[in-house]
Amino acid sequence: MSPRFLILQVVGVGLFIAAWWLGWPQYLYENDLTRLTAFIAALAGVGLLAAAVGRWRVTEFLISGLPRYGLFGTVVGLAIVAANSGGDFNLILGGMATAFNTTIAGLLGAEWLRLTRHLA
Repeated sequence: MSPRFLILQVVGVGLFIAAWWLGWPQYLYENDLTRLTAFIAALAGVGLLAAAVGRWRVTEFLISGLPRYGLFGTVVGLAIVAANSGGDFNLILGGMATAFNTTIAGLLGAEWLRLTRHLA
């Protein structure tokens, strides 16, 4: 494990603590009707653990996969919106939040893993 890898992960933990203090992870979790955001975040954690032990194939697989999972969540969220287009406004907003939150989680997770791979 290189010093750059460790420094990057310490910075990442600091950024996560700052985001937690601002309530961003809680917002993403609470406004995702499907909990796909938590699944994507867990996969990003698996990718970081794989990178820490030198399993770069797993990390590279997740770098390409996380945006796809985010896109899958987008489609699911939009399907929720379409299914309730004439109904419950809160469910429509929840579907939109799911769509956006899963996209954000997939892109952020993939970019963090890509940066980790690049600096390791």
